[in-house]
Amino acid sequence: MARQSIRPYYDVEEIRRELRFCLSLFQELGIVTVNVTWRAIEEISLEILKTVGIERRPAIFRKTHHGPIVGYQGDTPLALRMAKFEEPGWLDQWYAMTRATDLDTFMAAVSRLDMLFGNYLYADQAGNIFYAYNAAVPRRAEGFAWAGIVDGSDPATDWQGYHPMPEIPQLLNPESGWLQNCNGTPFLSTSSANPNPSDFPSYMVREGDNPRHRQARRIMSSQDRFTFEEWARLAYSTHLLQAEEDFTGLVAEWRRLRNADRARADRLTDAIELMRTWDHVSTVESEAMTLYVFWGEERNRLRRSTPDRPWIGVASLEEAMATLQRDWGTWRVPWGDVNRLQRSPPGPAPTFSGETTTGMIAAVEYMAPRIAGREIASPQDARAMIEPLMYGNHAAKSALDMAFLDLIGKHRGEPLHELLGGRMRERAAVIWLVAGTPDELQLVRRKRDDGFVAFKVKVAVNGPEADLERARATRAVVGSEVRVSADANQGYSPADALVFAKGAGYVGLDFFEQPVMGEDVESMRACAEVCAVPIGADEGLHSLRDIRYHHDIGAAKGGSLKLIKFGGTGRVMEAGRLMHELGMKINLAGKAANTSIGAAAAAHIALAVPNLDWDISLSSQYLADDVVERPVAVADGHIVTPSDGPGLGIIVDEDKIARYRRA
Repeated sequence: MARQSIRPYYDVEEIRRELRFCLSLFQELGIVTVNVTWRAIEEISLEILKTVGIERRPAIFRKTHHGPIVGYQGDTPLALRMAKFEEPGWLDQWYAMTRATDLDTFMAAVSRLDMLFGNYLYADQAGNIFYAYNAAVPRRAEGFAWAGIVDGSDPATDWQGYHPMPEIPQLLNPESGWLQNCNGTPFLSTSSANPNPSDFPSYMVREGDNPRHRQARRIMSSQDRFTFEEWARLAYSTHLLQAEEDFTGLVAEWRRLRNADRARADRLTDAIELMRTWDHVSTVESEAMTLYVFWGEERNRLRRSTPDRPWIGVASLEEAMATLQRDWGTWRVPWGDVNRLQRSPPGPAPTFSGETTTGMIAAVEYMAPRIAGREIASPQDARAMIEPLMYGNHAAKSALDMAFLDLIGKHRGEPLHELLGGRMRERAAVIWLVAGTPDELQLVRRKRDDGFVAFKVKVAVNGPEADLERARATRAVVGSEVRVSADANQGYSPADALVFAKGAGYVGLDFFEQPVMGEDVESMRACAEVCAVPIGADEGLHSLRDIRYHHDIGAAKGGSLKLIKFGGTGRVMEAGRLMHELGMKINLAGKAANTSIGAAAAAHIALAVPNLDWDISLSSQYLADDVVERPVAVADGHIVTPSDGPGLGIIVDEDKIARYRRA
C-alpha cells in the first residue's frame, strides 16, 4: 500500500505524467529504456490522503522483469530499468567515502559500486590522486544500440550483473600529476596515459569532450605548480575557450561570404571585427560577450529548425544583431546590462532586486559622493547620471531617482506626474489585499463599502483548492462590478499553479499574478494556456527584454511595474509604454511596507502611465505610522495624489525619520 501525505491526491494520469517525465530524463542521462512484451500485470489499491479523509482507489500498474512500463512508442510499451535504483547502499557508500582516512579505505568504499551513477575524484595528504568513472555499470551484450531503445523480448538484452571495479575506467597517480572531471569522457581526464577506449565495452562510455573539459585541461597544463592565489584566479576565470573555437569557424564563413556576396558581408564587418579583436573574456563591459551569447542562441535555434540553411553562422549573426537592435536600440550592448545575476539575501527586496537594507544604504553612500556638485536639469539627466555609477542595485538607484525628481519638480514648480508627461487619468483605483487573516472577508466587505473597486487575494500559503475557495468567497462578497485578482508571489509549484490556473476563471478572478518563480517562464506559459483569465508577471519582469519575452511566448498578458525592479521612474514609464504598445495590462505596486515617500512616487506614476487597467497596490495604507507630515491617502477606494507642494508633493517628517532610524 502507498500512502501519499504531501499532495492532496495523485490520480493515475498524474502518475503517468510523472513517469513519462522520468523517462525523458533517464533517456537524456543515457539510461536504458527497453521495448517489451507483457510479462505480468498487477492490480493494486492505493490509500490516497485527500484534503478530508482517505479513500481507496484501484489503479493498474504494468511492469516486466526489466522494470515498470513508463510510456508507449505507438502501441508498444516501454519499460525502464535504472542501475541500482531499487537496491539499497547508495547513502551507505557515500557515508563510507566521506569517512575514508586514506586511499585504501576510500577504494574499499567505492568498490561497493552502490551508487547509481557519478564520477569520483580523490586526493589525500599522502599525494595520491584518483579518478573513477560512472559507478555501477550493468554488464550488457555487445551489438545492441544501448543509447536508444532495445527489444526487451530478446533475452540477450537482459543485464548480466555489473562490471566490477577493476573494469571501470579509472586513473591512479598519473605521470602528469593532475586529474580533472567536468562530466566529459574519462579518456581525456589528464594530458597523457589516459584510459584506452578499446579496453572497454562500447556501451560503457558515451560522453565526448566538452568546453569545460577542454578549459580544465588547458588550465592544468599551463604550469607545473600553482600558488593559492593563482589557483583561485584561474578557478574564477571568465575566459571562454569555446568562443575561440566558435569564432574561427564564423570568421572563415564570413570570409567565404565576401567572395559570394560582398554587400551582405560588408554589413557585418563591424560585428566581425568586434568579435575578432575580443580577448574572449566575459566582463561586465564586454559588448562582444553579449553578441557572442545572442549569436550562439540563434545558431542553436537555426540548427534545430533549418539545419540545411546556407551561411548558418552568418545568418545567426544577422539575427542576433537584429534582436539586440530591436530590444536595446543598438546591437552593441554591454554584457552587464543583459546578464544580471544577483543573490537574494534576506531583506526588504530580495526577491525583486536582490538588495538588503544594509546593501541599499551602502550603495547610496557609494553613489552620493560621485553625484554631489553636479547639475541635473531634467529627469533624463538624473537617469543618465545614476545608471552608470554602479551595476544593478535598482532599489537604491530608485531612491536617488525619486529624490532628484522631487528636487527638479520643486525647482520647476511642477508635480512629478507633469515631469513624466502629464496626466492620463484623473484618479487611480487602489487595490486592497486579501491577505489570509481570520477576518479577511469582513475587511473585504468593509472596504467595498468604503468605495474600493479592486481586491487582490494573496495565495500560495494554503493549497490551490483552499486558495480557490478564498477567491470565490471574495468574489461573492464584492459582487460582479469589482475587480478581483490573485497573486501567488512565486509561491506555487508548477503543478499547484496549474491547478489554481485551471480554476481561476470559475471562481470569478480577473487575472492571476506570478504563479511560479520569476525565471520559470515556461511554467508561466503553461499556466496561461489553461487559464481562462490573463496571467500577470511580477517577479519575472526587470527589464524591457523581460516584458517583450513574456509577451512574445504567451507567458503573460500584463504585469506589475515597481520602481525597485526597474531602478527609477524613467525606466518604469518606458516599461509602461512598451506594455501599452504590446496590448498588455499594467499594475503599479511598491514593495511591502513602503512609506508615503515611495507611495507618492507611485501615485504620480499612476496618473502618467499609458494604461492602469490592473490598478495600483499601495502598501503604505497598511502602516501604523508614516514618515511624512501628511501620509498619502486613499478616498473612495482611489489614491489621493499628494499635493503638499511640487515634486513628490510630500513633506518628510524629520522627527519621524530620527525616531525610526535603525542605522
